[in-house]
Amino acid sequence: MAGMIINGYNGGMQEWLSLADAASLLGKSEQTIRRWVLSGKLAAYRIGNTYVIDPVDFKDYVAKSALPDKTG
Repeated sequence: MAGMIINGYNGGMQEWLSLADAASLLGKSEQTIRRWVLSGKLAAYRIGNTYVIDPVDFKDYVAKSALPDKTG
């Protein structure tokens, strides 16, 4: 997994997950993750044409949805 590092809203640097990262971690397709984001099931932020997912939001989603998470 190669997360994206961008400036955080608090001025610090933060690592974010791409849709491809989330898909890989969950064993789902990138299109499935995109549908979850667009439907509001999974929180993400749009930067230009790219969606990024806060790792905390991702872990919360996995915990609440009882999906198997491959992050260890």
